[in-house]
Amino acid sequence: MIKLLLVEDDSTFSYIIKNELQEIIGGYEVITAGNGAEGLKAWEEYHPDIIISDIDMPVMNGYQMVERIREMDGDIPILFTSTLTSPKDVKEGYN
Repeated sequence: MIKLLLVEDDSTFSYIIKNELQEIIGGYEVITAGNGAEGLKAWEEYHPDIIISDIDMPVMNGYQMVERIREMDGDIPILFTSTLTSPKDVKEGYN
């Protein structure tokens, strides 16, 4: 079973993704968080295998959360999902 941390402030979208991965595709245990601060706490508590995160969220955005995680773990795969598509945003995501 793959432990996946989904960090997304849109609760409807989060529910759909979690349901798809756990119930339809299978093989995933999905832990959800509603912002970067909650995501950071969930990462510390659950030690997921992979993280999927939105970027633009309240409290702590995805960039800030990933920066904190990367200070302690440079290996965990992290994917961003976002409507931010400018070259500046893409470059910041890669960094």
